[in-house]
Amino acid sequence: MDDQNDYVVWSLLQEKTFKYVDSVEVLNEAPSTFGEWFRQRKRWAIGAALWVKDYYGALIRSIVNHPQLLTASILLLFPSLPLLATSFLL
Repeated sequence: MDDQNDYVVWSLLQEKTFKYVDSVEVLNEAPSTFGEWFRQRKRWAIGAALWVKDYYGALIRSIVNHPQLLTASILLLFPSLPLLATSFLL
C-alpha cells in the first residue's frame, strides 16, 4: 500500500498525470501461513503510518481544498471500516 500511495502523492504534488493501461498483468502471491500474513500486515501498517507521517501536511491541505476526499481517505486508511460499521447494525 505505501509504495503506491507514496508514488501517487509525489506525482500529484508534482502535478503529474496518469494514463490507464488495460493490458498490464500483475502476479499476486498471498501469504500461505498466518505468521506470514501477520508479518505482511504489520509491514504494511508500519509503511502506511510512515507514509501518513511524511505526507500529513499535504493530506490535510488536500482535504481542506477538496472535502470530498475525506471519505476516500478514511476508507483507504481503514478498509474494513464499512464491515465493522455494519456489524454493529446487525
